[in-house]
Amino acid sequence: MIPGINKLPPTVNIANLCPVRDIHRILEGRETAIGIDGSRANCRRAVEDSLKRLQTDVIDLYYLHRVDPATPIEETVAAMAELVIEGKVRAIGLSEAAAATIRRAAGVHPISAVQSESALCVPLTAD
Repeated sequence: MIPGINKLPPTVNIANLCPVRDIHRILEGRETAIGIDGSRANCRRAVEDSLKRLQTDVIDLYYLHRVDPATPIEETVAAMAELVIEGKVRAIGLSEAAAATIRRAAGVHPISAVQSESALCVPLTAD
């Protein structure tokens, strides 16, 4: 347990655009890099694949772990929002996104969770 924290959050199904199995393949040396793909088609494919792997009908929190520089964040979040409307996803989260990017994303659909890396050896920036 973490000092000062005596209760863990409730369990949720979490899926994202970079499934854990892809990370395992990289660590095992079968692939050299993860491609970032924020396209509408990849959002849908990632959710459908995750629903099958998790053997569930809905994902509680669908995270975009890396923003695709080749795809506007508005397009990616619109694709994720379609999955919320369809009932396949309950909430959308963003990770490692700049403040301006988060604001643009929130203009398309509410963003329920934001995750940012922080390290003592990395200087903080204004954006």
